[in-house]
Amino acid sequence: MTFAIISIATLLLASAVQTALFSGKTFPLFPKQRGKTGLFLYMISVAVVIGLHLSLIFTQYMEWKNAGPPTSFLIPPYRSIGYLFSYHFGRYFIYHLASFLASLGLLFFIKAANRKSGKRFFEDDEPYIASIPTLLLGYYAWNYLWIFHLLAILVLGLLISFLFGKVRRGEEKLSFYFFWIPPAIVGIIIAEFLL
Repeated sequence: MTFAIISIATLLLASAVQTALFSGKTFPLFPKQRGKTGLFLYMISVAVVIGLHLSLIFTQYMEWKNAGPPTSFLIPPYRSIGYLFSYHFGRYFIYHLASFLASLGLLFFIKAANRKSGKRFFEDDEPYIASIPTLLLGYYAWNYLWIFHLLAILVLGLLISFLFGKVRRGEEKLSFYFFWIPPAIVGIIIAEFLL
């Protein structure tokens, strides 16, 4: 529940900064260039995930230490601290590792597609804005929610592009700049509060 609130807050921050940048405003703490701001928001998301896992490791250590035998024998001085880290990696961190690799893959794919098409399809910050939800949705309790998020974006994109193309008849392009974050917030709410 705590990580759900932190993830939603991080996504709302990214969304607010994204909207302000799109309208031409800047923030004192954020870089003034649009591509740099997206990178900064992505690094904040990485820091949130690292902070989550460090707090989970500390909590697990304290639980095993205070529980007494036999779990107190799973931490130093009886076992190496490596056992605690390998336990955490195998049970919790592996989900975020998969979503981190997927977010990097999405980031590089969008950047390459943007470079190849002459920035015709994506905004400057959009590779990072698209990667932030993919990274944050890797929480172990949400069972690979980032995959469903990417599928929802694909379906939403095809549907909206089809409808937009029918209405506008190819006059202008439709950017997905504002479509990456809202489905992630809806997914977190459904996964955390309704399931």
